[in-house]
Amino acid sequence: MYLEKKEDIDIEIYHISDEIKNSFCQYGKVIVGSFNFSGEVGHTVFKVKSKDKILLMLTIEVFPAKMDYYQDYKAMLQEINEEMAALAYELLGSTFHQATVSQTKHQSNFEFIKILQTVFNNFNRALKRIEKYPKHNIVLQETIKHADKAKVVSSKTSKFLGKKPENLFEDKNGFIAINGKKYLPFKVIELKKNITFDIFENQYVKYILQNLIKRIKKIKGNIAKQNIERKQSNIVNEYLNFLNEVERQITYHLRTFYVNISELNKNKSMTLVFQMAPGYKEVYFYWILLKKGLSISEDIYNITPKRIWKLYEIWCYLTIHKIIKELGYQVKDYGIIKVTDNGLVFNLLQNDTSVMKYVNENGEEIELFYNKIFTNLPTSDQKPDTVLCLNKKGKINRMYIFDAKYRVEINNEEIGPLEEDINAMHRYRDAIVAEMPETMQFKYKTFGAYIMFPYSDEQKFVNHKFYKSIEKVNIGAFPLLPGSYSLLKEHIKSILEESDIESTSRILSHEAIDDSFIKFKYRNVLIGNVKDKKHLEAYLENKFYHIPVSTLANVRPGIEYIAFYQSAKSFGKDAGIYYYGRIKSFRTYKRNECQELPSTNEELYIRFELEDIENLDPPIQTVDDYGIRTHIYTTYYLLTNAENIHELSLRNYCELELYKELKKLKKEKGYKLRRRQDSFELNGISIEVLKKNCFRVNGKIYNIKPQEISKILELE
Repeated sequence: MYLEKKEDIDIEIYHISDEIKNSFCQYGKVIVGSFNFSGEVGHTVFKVKSKDKILLMLTIEVFPAKMDYYQDYKAMLQEINEEMAALAYELLGSTFHQATVSQTKHQSNFEFIKILQTVFNNFNRALKRIEKYPKHNIVLQETIKHADKAKVVSSKTSKFLGKKPENLFEDKNGFIAINGKKYLPFKVIELKKNITFDIFENQYVKYILQNLIKRIKKIKGNIAKQNIERKQSNIVNEYLNFLNEVERQITYHLRTFYVNISELNKNKSMTLVFQMAPGYKEVYFYWILLKKGLSISEDIYNITPKRIWKLYEIWCYLTIHKIIKELGYQVKDYGIIKVTDNGLVFNLLQNDTSVMKYVNENGEEIELFYNKIFTNLPTSDQKPDTVLCLNKKGKINRMYIFDAKYRVEINNEEIGPLEEDINAMHRYRDAIVAEMPETMQFKYKTFGAYIMFPYSDEQKFVNHKFYKSIEKVNIGAFPLLPGSYSLLKEHIKSILEESDIESTSRILSHEAIDDSFIKFKYRNVLIGNVKDKKHLEAYLENKFYHIPVSTLANVRPGIEYIAFYQSAKSFGKDAGIYYYGRIKSFRTYKRNECQELPSTNEELYIRFELEDIENLDPPIQTVDDYGIRTHIYTTYYLLTNAENIHELSLRNYCELELYKELKKLKKEKGYKLRRRQDSFELNGISIEVLKKNCFRVNGKIYNIKPQEISKILELE
């Protein structure tokens, strides 16, 4: 920036940023400054001053380099505004926090109307509660009455009669003795207790209603003034109708219950009635919200320029929140909003750690953290932007990291994130680990880590190496701009729907230990069919299980656990695997020797004595008409992590990859999926894994990736 003075006067160039202001230097009559805005965008003002007098104001608009300013940036800004407002009003509509908040000086009429629309029904209900069960005081009233009509005589009567003895008359039965004579009073001061509703609390409620009427009339006047020269829109008419109805109902309250309540003329502190009494506390709270509005501290409504990378980071978090809600999850805890003395504050704008909690119809909970700090790690503390944590009932917790980076790299006309940012995702996953108590080793808690960067051409990006890497190692990137988030939504959907066993397949190459044998090969669990409910009760109560020798032949070496399979035929809606136990010992005996389940059968059985019976929560579900006729073997890992019967028979990660693709086809096409001994059957087509990326489909061998199996099935 270059400024040349025409006159020899002291001039300075002022800017809100000290760094920019201090960059100017004067050379004679010329003032020159060189600076950059360090990622800040929007309008900013330079002032040319002389002796504190402003000679010139120059407003410039700073544009972001990596997105379309008038489309992407403003759309992003609008979406942040709308999402924050929606969260605030949603919070107000569902619950409120008990808090004292202070007056704000700048509340828009629109904001007042929106809050009033949200809270008025509850506000009016609280008013009716007050009028039905109002707080009151007992007041003592003293009046002069004929003695024969007075019920309770005040102690002040004697003083009254001393001053006015003409109210006494002589009577031999009198109880007042004066100069040897007895007297009775004609009149006395009667003490009477009356109930009054004209107390401070009710006066304050009247004051609230009167001020609401004033504010509503003022807003109606402003709306009318703004629309004198133009036809009112439907939305304006809607607001006017709403305000008229509110004014009518409040006026009714003032003309009935509060008509005999005095005006508030005392400057008293708030009483416990307003803090504790039903009705009063709600009226007070809603009044404070209406009076102070939504004071979003340091928010994007009031502060410009705002750092573009920070806005992008906030927008990415809110976009993931929106996706989660679109996928059927309901907000359980609005952790990114809190009520303070200055109003509703959004923690996203404060760099504070905060979390939104969600739950779906199955009771499965997920958490979306912002600026979550991981401490006590083997290396150093970590603080990713956004962390999605899944907690499926009874299963292991899974964690996914999303980091917003407002920068791109163009390599041979291919746009993508910086490679160093992708490498940072690998470091995140390596650093955030969980300690395994038994072995004192560390295993990975992070199942995936992704960069979100500003780019809109999703169709083109699917061919980028950093998108393809997600399928291989679950580390990569997603392009994210307003209107372009379908790739991210589809991935989050798959994350929420896949089982724990499926989720581990993409982190195989990064596992801390080679556990393929433990997970798929070491089949130390016998899953036996339970005949009926009577047998199940006997097994659970007496901690045993038996099976004919002819069925089992020989006990497989290394069997450590027995799990109980409940068929749909015998158990109906309770079909599945709910219980298992560790084997303590086993022996053979004749069936008629079983005392718990009497029988005359002399067939040889193998009886397993169990230690304790454990519950599987949630239980392993059956799949269509697929079941276990007598028994199968599986691993302890699969038993405690499987969601359905099919997953118990998976033999390796290759089968797991294939199974994931077949499940997708089953859901999309409505096909029937069955598990055979060494293969799968989808819609009558047999698919067998021979080795990695090699499959036998209806007898023909194909060297393809699991993700390409759908193309082969179309040919079959």
